Amino acid sequence: MAMHQLADITKKCIVIRNFQRVEKCLGIADRFMRTGNANVKNAVANVFVYSLTLRLETMKREDRERVFYLFPTSLKKEYVHQINTTGD
Repeated sequence: MAMHQLADITKKCIVIRNFQRVEKCLGIADRFMRTGNANVKNAVANVFVYSLTLRLETMKREDRERVFYLFPTSLKKEYVHQINTTGD
């Protein structure tokens, strides 16, 4: 449930272009991804990153790139993994 809420907040911040808050939300998710147990990491990947992936796909390229630039390494890796396996 917490990952859904964090994803929703992050997506709202993306829409209103509050990139400082987006970066903060991404940092929280990154910390969960790096330090959480298997269930927490799974929630970050399958709820948070997946939800953001769907949102990013609907954005203009320059906005998507701006948000993607803010992604910490662990989330960037998961994002790339998800977009490369979509449709398999």
